[in-house]
Amino acid sequence: MCSPSGALWSLQGIGLVGGSFMTGQSQWLYIGIVTALVGLGGLVWANRSLP
Repeated sequence: MCSPSGALWSLQGIGLVGGSFMTGQSQWLYIGIVTALVGLGGLVWANRSLP
């Protein structure tokens, strides 16, 4: 799902994970947060109980 990628991008955006062009670039923090939330929303939607 998208959540692990979003979390990694967020960590790179704030500079905790190095070795990438994304390191230290705050735009990747925001992109990562949105991606993680979309992934989590997809998980919630896929696991909902149907009547």
